[in-house]
Amino acid sequence: YGVEVQDNHAFIANGNRGVRIVDWGAPGGPTEIGSVDTPWVSFAVDMDETHAFVADGLSGLRVIDITNPSAPFETGHLTNADWMYDVAVEGNIAVVANGNIGTGVIDVSDPAAPVLRAQFDSNLPCGASTEPAYVQGVDIQGSLVFAAEEDCGLRILDISDPGNPVTVGTLDTPGGAIKVVVEGGIAYLADNPGLKIIDVSNPSNPFLRSAVGGVCLDVAVADGYAYMAGDAQGIKVVDVHDPDAPVVVGSYDTGYFARGMDAVGP
Repeated sequence: YGVEVQDNHAFIANGNRGVRIVDWGAPGGPTEIGSVDTPWVSFAVDMDETHAFVADGLSGLRVIDITNPSAPFETGHLTNADWMYDVAVEGNIAVVANGNIGTGVIDVSDPAAPVLRAQFDSNLPCGASTEPAYVQGVDIQGSLVFAAEEDCGLRILDISDPGNPVTVGTLDTPGGAIKVVVEGGIAYLADNPGLKIIDVSNPSNPFLRSAVGGVCLDVAVADGYAYMAGDAQGIKVVDVHDPDAPVVVGSYDTGYFARGMDAVGP
């Protein structure tokens, strides 16, 4: 479902097979070097230098020691009241996408004992939609959290006080927002159908710059290119140097279902 890259290692959230660690720089090609089983379904993973943080469905947040990628082990966990679909970590804070119950803010300064600081309930009808928000994707940039809220689009939260998240901006998008990544004042929103490119340089007034058609279950950005995970449509590569005029410059048929994406520059 999800993948994140750190140095020569790819950390794969592999559904009911937990987390797999792959050395993608191995001389003979990508090689699995470690794994950790998780109790439920691993949907997403993010890392700092020493730990991986796994959004594991109904089992909540699992914290994995990855100081030795060949011998990872769980050090702590935090149970959850609903499905946990995504996680993003910066410093001592992890933010999580908690489906019907909104966006969670977790203190991970002690990896053995993560603590829920706040649960922002966005479970209210929004914009033109009569459906309540359902949070499936999150990203964090400093004190700002960006949440993909399915039928409700994009929400921006200020977590300067981690115990009291405050909405600073929203943008109701036409699709179903499921993943978001932010870079250089631009939010790239997997908003089926397609990718939405949103200016968030003023968090209180986000606005749509452009869109790219096609299936988009996840998105990663590196060096002016966005990479769309398109399920059975494979991978689409989009030049986003000009956010107002994205251009599809390549594609790749994975032969199966592309559902998670990460990208690293040269």
